[in-house]
Amino acid sequence: MSLNNKIFLLCFLCAFSLQAQTLSLQSAIDTTLKFNSDLIISDYDQKALEHSKNSVHVERYGKIDFKLDYNHYNTPRTLMPLTPPINPSVSTSDDLIGATFSYTLPLFDGFEKTSEIKILDLRAKMQEKQRFILEKNLIFNVKATFFKALSLQNQLTINAQYVEYTKAFLEQIQLKENSGKASKLDVLHAKVNYTQSLAKQKNIQSDLEILKAYLAQLMHQEKCEYTLEEIMPATIFVSTPSSFKDLQSLQIYSLEEQRKEQEHAKVRSLYYPKVDFFASHSDVYGAGDHALISQYGLSFRWNIFDFGKKSNLLEKSSLELLKAKTQSDKKRLEIIRKQKELQEKCLKLDEAIKTYAEELSLKQSILEIEKIKYEEGKATILDFIEAKNHKENSHLSLIDARYNRMIAGFELDNLLEK
Repeated sequence: MSLNNKIFLLCFLCAFSLQAQTLSLQSAIDTTLKFNSDLIISDYDQKALEHSKNSVHVERYGKIDFKLDYNHYNTPRTLMPLTPPINPSVSTSDDLIGATFSYTLPLFDGFEKTSEIKILDLRAKMQEKQRFILEKNLIFNVKATFFKALSLQNQLTINAQYVEYTKAFLEQIQLKENSGKASKLDVLHAKVNYTQSLAKQKNIQSDLEILKAYLAQLMHQEKCEYTLEEIMPATIFVSTPSSFKDLQSLQIYSLEEQRKEQEHAKVRSLYYPKVDFFASHSDVYGAGDHALISQYGLSFRWNIFDFGKKSNLLEKSSLELLKAKTQSDKKRLEIIRKQKELQEKCLKLDEAIKTYAEELSLKQSILEIEKIKYEEGKATILDFIEAKNHKENSHLSLIDARYNRMIAGFELDNLLEK
């Protein structure tokens, strides 16, 4: 392999390695939507509910049972119930074995199964909307965590430069002290400044690792050992909806009301009679003989008094229906309040960004003046250090405010399901 080819391959492998260690926002979202545990659990719940629906649907077709029993009696018994005319030579035995096939079909259950099927259909619709909201919330959590971590990643870079600066500045002051151009107090101030910059670096790094751990959890990974792909902060604007009725989060509460109405109807079915069709075929064996018994018929059951059990259940379902309606109104008002809160938060962050940008410019000018004054001996080292710290803090605050503005926009976007 030629030297040029080796260099090209080495560069390609290095580039691939760097790319593999960089996590993009879209990749984080895609991984979360594919592997997140909450989504997988939601899928299991949907499948389980589908089986519940199928189970209730097939109950309308009745059931077929097979029964096998053995009985020993102290006196011989006939193999089948005696029917006129009674034959004295009928077979008897004190050991009877019976095999029975039976079929039971509910003809009327007071609309209980109908209500139950409607309840399960409503639950299925609710689960679909809950999964949609779960996906939206996960996407928002990934975005919010990603940009908050990206803010810290940028602050870490800026502060690392400041740490190097404070270290070099301390070494410079120590040299001046050795030559008699700086005092011991100046060295102490420089050391404090260097120590504080190191502590801030560790705090930022710690906060960044915590956010990366949460991002890893969202992506269903043990670790998130990536460098986050840089995205320049931008202002996120979200249009205000004219009506909230189309929001899935509110539709869930509307479906919950309907579900409670059907549960109320299901309780009312207790007041109706129950009618079943029954058919069976039995083959009874005993003492070397056997008998065939077939029967079919209708059963009618009607509970006429249960000491207030039905009325209490009906009252309970009425209260749950009223509760569901109240919760729907409460959720609508919460969304309106939250929307206003986030809009105000966005406005405050817009103003904060302007303020920090102006502060940074002004503090840069102040720093330059303080530097000249310090070099000319007209200001103390503490004045210069404070001016430098103020400028760095404004820079970090500006970075944080810009990314927080994006996160607030995403949160409003998520609330209004945009």
